Amino acid sequence: MQKKIYNILITGSGAPGAPGIIRSLQDNEELNLFLADANPNAYGSLLNFPFYKIPAALEPDFIDEVLKISLQDKIDLILPLVTKELNLFALYKNKFEEHNIQIVVSEISNLKIANHKIELYKKLQENGIIVPDFLEVKRLDELEKSIDILSKNGKIPVTIKPAESNGSRGFRIIDSKIDNWDLFFNKKPNSTFINKNNLIEILSQKDFPPLLLSEYLPGMEYSVDCLAKNGETLVAVPRSRIRMVEGISVEGMVEKNEEIINYCKAIIKVLQLNGPIGIQVK
Repeated sequence: MQKKIYNILITGSGAPGAPGIIRSLQDNEELNLFLADANPNAYGSLLNFPFYKIPAALEPDFIDEVLKISLQDKIDLILPLVTKELNLFALYKNKFEEHNIQIVVSEISNLKIANHKIELYKKLQENGIIVPDFLEVKRLDELEKSIDILSKNGKIPVTIKPAESNGSRGFRIIDSKIDNWDLFFNKKPNSTFINKNNLIEILSQKDFPPLLLSEYLPGMEYSVDCLAKNGETLVAVPRSRIRMVEGISVEGMVEKNEEIINYCKAIIKVLQLNGPIGIQVK
């Protein structure tokens, strides 16, 4: 009996994880790979696979263009690698399923929580899953008071990040012991440290989105590569983030840490996540 060949469209073929994902799939004789990215010079464009330049996720014709390509090449399954694409694919999943095209994505209601750091912390806390102490900051007049509360009046560092962002965008460690002279001469330009006064000055310039302020967790950071099916964890592989460049892990070690694995299983179950899931923990 002849095996069915599946046509897989990978969007975001220029994403940091794309090379490893493509390499793991390309030797499977049951899969035909098709690659796409908003950048015409993305990593995927240099490989020996059909490649398409597609609109960025926030452009109005993104879904229509991906559907057009999928119908043209008889795509069976879409594997999105760009965070900003996920909500759109989840919203319009039925539009693709009408043509028997499956998308590896969680339900939109669960995704909105998973990708919103404040809602995620609240959801986990409600379900008895440990999270760092945190506060939500929406206005400038809340900021200084919240920093003082969590930092115990400057005695310990705290972290701040937008509720919706990725790749360390907007992430800073607020430390009262850091001064501008030290930042300039002793830290690299991509340092994540900032003092409270500088942060207040920056955020006073414009309206800002909701921010998650949380206690700083010392110690090793882990990325956990998970595969889930409707809330059930099939695989969870923790790896230490030994060295990072601009928020991306470039050196690490796989570690069978049952505490971390069980923690991630609990998160996936609460959020009923589906497909490949990345979780970062400390």
